[in-house]
Amino acid sequence: ASYPEGGSLNDATSMSVPCTLDDVPYASQLIMSLRTADGTLSDADKRRVELFKLDLESAYRMWPIAKDSRHLFYFRFLDPDKPIPQYVQDGGQPRDEDMVYFEKQVLSFGWVRSVEYFVRVSKSVKALALWTDCPGLEAHFVPRDKQELCVYVDDFLSLTVGGWGQRAKDRLLALCSLLDLPVSEEKLATEGAVELLKEFLGITLSPETESMFLSPERVSE
Repeated sequence: ASYPEGGSLNDATSMSVPCTLDDVPYASQLIMSLRTADGTLSDADKRRVELFKLDLESAYRMWPIAKDSRHLFYFRFLDPDKPIPQYVQDGGQPRDEDMVYFEKQVLSFGWVRSVEYFVRVSKSVKALALWTDCPGLEAHFVPRDKQELCVYVDDFLSLTVGGWGQRAKDRLLALCSLLDLPVSEEKLATEGAVELLKEFLGITLSPETESMFLSPERVSE
């Protein structure tokens, strides 16, 4: 909570154009589009779809705030190196001489605009990855009609026609390296394999059976 009431950054911030997140229903639409080549293939000719996931490291915390705006992101609190003044314990408001300041230099969790601004970044990465002629990615060519991407803040789900999954993965990793965007190596090791089943936003997607379901672990929770 902030003091005085109404004195927080969120109180002075309005949401602008709401950002659109790629959710599970959207992912399922992309799967069927790839499976059927936009509805042109019969059931007997449907294509295999491969999936992999990638997570950007630190999300908002890697995106800097402009220096001339950082004064809006100060936090003011009692100096932790001093005993709590008796007048504060008695219910009084802290005085300036007993306070310290913390300057936030990157987008903050809790600010209502952080998601919107970061999604603009991740959607831009998505657009570049799907741009067939993106400069710097010539060695990782993937035809536009063979791949799709879903983005949910810092989570990427790649969907490709069978046989293109690894190449699409190499392409997205090369793009992140080109843009100096850190990738979570831990999640890449546990979730980044190119597979025919993949959990996205808590739901397991199965292109081969054209179904989605909760894992037994999720059900038990």
